[in-house]
Amino acid sequence: MPHMILYLLFCVNIYNYCQQKAAPVGSSTYYAFQRAPLTAQPLLTALYALHQKLAESISDASDPAVGHVKFTWWQSELSALAQDIPTHPATQAIASLIPACPPIGTFMTWLSGYQMDLNRVRYIDFLELQHYLEKVGATLANTIARVTACDLSTLASGGTEIRASYCLQVLLSALARTLDVAASTYPSMRCSNLV
Repeated sequence: MPHMILYLLFCVNIYNYCQQKAAPVGSSTYYAFQRAPLTAQPLLTALYALHQKLAESISDASDPAVGHVKFTWWQSELSALAQDIPTHPATQAIASLIPACPPIGTFMTWLSGYQMDLNRVRYIDFLELQHYLEKVGATLANTIARVTACDLSTLASGGTEIRASYCLQVLLSALARTLDVAASTYPSMRCSNLV
């Protein structure tokens, strides 16, 4: 009985971590996940927590050397998840929610997208940027669509392009907001009509 109590406390902690990282109560993500099937909500939260953690660990690293170290750590963590011995709360939650076969290929695709951020200061053409959006944003959106779909045949064949387009719109909106903030210092940079 004490082992069961410890296990339950462990599960509560990893799920609380995922909830706080991905969809804290009151956030727009929290309310969006409330619209998902009740049985899919814990897995959606864990997947999005992993996605958020990958983004902040790798993309937000101010020093490329630190980013590469974090990238290597995440590679080993995803390998540990494939072997059912994860150590991070998000991957532990995923392992408990998808015990049979977590989509390691999907997670490695996300990670390779973030590696593109580490290896490039900028994307020189739209084709490179589109490739990045497909790896990072569309892969997450496709995974979420699969988790929440009652019938996998209902997924649109052109869904990847639609999800990548949405990710581009999010990226452009963030760029416009950043440039508008910069415009307070440099008024000639105002671009509120960009998006």
